[in-house]
Amino acid sequence: MSLERFYSDTPLGEVGENVKLSGTEAQHMLRVMRKTVDDEVTLFDGQGGEVRAIVVACDRRCAELQIREKAERKPRSAPILELAVALPRGGEALNVVRRAIEAGADPIRPLIATRSVHRSDTKRLEKREQKFLQAAIAAMKQCGNNWMPTFLAPTKLTNLTLSEGQIGVFGTTQVGTTLRQFERKHGGVPAHILVVIGPEGGLTSEEELYLQDEGFFGLSLGHHVYRVETAVIGFLTYFSSADQSELT
Repeated sequence: MSLERFYSDTPLGEVGENVKLSGTEAQHMLRVMRKTVDDEVTLFDGQGGEVRAIVVACDRRCAELQIREKAERKPRSAPILELAVALPRGGEALNVVRRAIEAGADPIRPLIATRSVHRSDTKRLEKREQKFLQAAIAAMKQCGNNWMPTFLAPTKLTNLTLSEGQIGVFGTTQVGTTLRQFERKHGGVPAHILVVIGPEGGLTSEEELYLQDEGFFGLSLGHHVYRVETAVIGFLTYFSSADQSELT
């Protein structure tokens, strides 16, 4: 039986060293999961580190754990899947973030498109960043990923460009290339992909033309129109499931 996973916001040390958890994670461990002294858990630090630890002391607000075993540090997943996505409102945006992380997206960039929902005031952005962090932690607990993704600043679609060695794709509701056709054309799945997912209303024809002019490939998931969350899962899981020995 696997141990419950908890996030440490400080890098994890060596076997025998102690780690302190406080705040939201400690409350979740102690009040929700009912952990107490001598219980074992898994800790991860978002920097690739993972350990098996035992609770040695706790009170209502914090817990102290001793590292008993260090897991082998796993590299970041491949291929590199950068995601630029026009997020929906409120809680739906957090669902998109969680599913994207579970499917291997890193980094993640909110996209500002013609039909997207976006609020640019500083207070709202700061609050959303904190919610993104909590959504990321929840996703990492679920999927076993030990690397905290990078959240980039919101970007207008017309400012997107490809870096050297990066292949860009965007979801389209028009008749376009399928994922399998794209893979055959490139002799496999590219090692570094920028995936662009538009808003619920889709990208405008002008936006799709802009992306094509910048070298992006328009890809279709089929004949249906999907929600943002579904499109994100469809594209990312297809690419992330590629055999790493066959990346191009």
